[in-house]
Amino acid sequence: NKNSNTISVIDVATQTVSTTIPVGNAPVDVEVSRDGTKVYVANSVSNTISVINANTNTVSNTINLANQPKYLELHPGGNKLYISTNVGITIAKYNQQYHSK
Repeated sequence: NKNSNTISVIDVATQTVSTTIPVGNAPVDVEVSRDGTKVYVANSVSNTISVINANTNTVSNTINLANQPKYLELHPGGNKLYISTNVGITIAKYNQQYHSK
């Protein structure tokens, strides 16, 4: 929901929106952890990544970046989040275990 700065959680059984979660400005990409407990949202205009606790559907952390995040990809081991940005060819690496860049 790029224009409303939210993401929606869909109940696949009923195919309806079960909840809407506020995130940063202009969410453009989403990545879910392998165990399904965390959802990462790239917020392009606010230069942030929202980390959502999938059990509570709340933002548990916000990662501030210098450049606009565009695409997210979790490392197959699940411990690193790679972030490409709209500015140049910048790729940031976020260590989710220790909540650091």
